[in-house]
Amino acid sequence: MPPDQVLFSRADAPVRYQEDDKYFAHRHLPSDQRLPDSDLLKAIHSYASDFYGSGKSGNPRYDFKSLDETALLAMGILIEEAVAESLGKTGDLAFVEGPQREDMP
Repeated sequence: MPPDQVLFSRADAPVRYQEDDKYFAHRHLPSDQRLPDSDLLKAIHSYASDFYGSGKSGNPRYDFKSLDETALLAMGILIEEAVAESLGKTGDLAFVEGPQREDMP
């Protein structure tokens, strides 16, 4: 289920109006403070939901709220920054092998 449906399906959720919809408040951010791509955030959310839903992470009672919306945004920003750094300014590093390490087979 997408995060906006979860947020606004709660009993105490605010009424949504298109003009001042809190879910789309990112439209008013300056260009240097853009949010991570929504498809990336959906993929992270889906992966985390599947992981925590599987019960492999320990006690699911404690894991349920461990990845809230701010943590999800932070993960998206970190992943985008890591990808941008690994690709370089022009993106041509995507086609280059990393340096060979002698301790690796």
